[in-house]
Amino acid sequence: MARVKRSQAAHQPDQPPAIVGAGQLAGPAGPPTTSPGPPSGAYLQPPAPDPRSTIRSLQIALGVVSVLAVCLAIAVVFLALRPQPTAGTTPTQSASVQPSATPTPVFFDHYVEVSPGRAGADAIIIEIHTDYRCPWCGRFEAIYGQALYDLSQTGDVDLRIHLRTSIGKESSQRASIGALCAERAGAFWAYHTAIFTNQSLAGADGFTDAQLRVEFAGQAGLTGDALTQFQACYDNRLTEAEVTQMETEGVQGAVNSTPTTFVNGIQMIFNLQSDDTSQAPQSVTAASLLSILKNAIDQ
Repeated sequence: MARVKRSQAAHQPDQPPAIVGAGQLAGPAGPPTTSPGPPSGAYLQPPAPDPRSTIRSLQIALGVVSVLAVCLAIAVVFLALRPQPTAGTTPTQSASVQPSATPTPVFFDHYVEVSPGRAGADAIIIEIHTDYRCPWCGRFEAIYGQALYDLSQTGDVDLRIHLRTSIGKESSQRASIGALCAERAGAFWAYHTAIFTNQSLAGADGFTDAQLRVEFAGQAGLTGDALTQFQACYDNRLTEAEVTQMETEGVQGAVNSTPTTFVNGIQMIFNLQSDDTSQAPQSVTAASLLSILKNAIDQ
């Protein structure tokens, strides 16, 4: 059962410095030679080179070689540090997480804790700002949703969902009210998943009340008294104040787009694999995502 809970602070890891070195290349210059003048009609040899000119040429060459060595060293370090695609996937279908420019850990107070009581002492705190009418949020859910849920169940991740309503407005708000009513009935994640699974069925005005209070509730496994209580909660908008709190807090925290994700308080960019929502996403496993998250934290 999910529940609303206040967050706790986490540390921001330091980044190790990169050290770049360059080598030098030098060689001796031989002394000039002299010879007596040639006999009349004989081949004329060019004069011997000026030793000062030879030294200057070697100094210039040495400088060029040093500069090239420094450039080569920098290029090697850059290639070693740039993000690499996950093993077993193509670059356009890789799953990756990269830190954004957010310098200080940021935590929010109003959210749904997906698996309360399961997070271990070293659990990675994942906070997701999502909107049920946002197509990119649907894509995020298709790629990472199941893996994140599995990690929250094992206690490796403390998964927190911030429901936002800036895109779909009234429709997103009704969907969020339904999700929090499902949370009260102990079926938040199943209802949350049902909404995103059926996101394409929303019409021009968004989800219908029939979809939100009957169809999605049934897909979430709500029946009998649990369904009756859920529908009473939805019909009377009993969770509307909580939805408004999440939206207001997100706006005040300058989170103006969805999906926006924080890992241990640091905003991270999750790779959505394609710039085209019509391309089918490739979901990741819990094990591979946990490895990705740990590597992102260590960067």
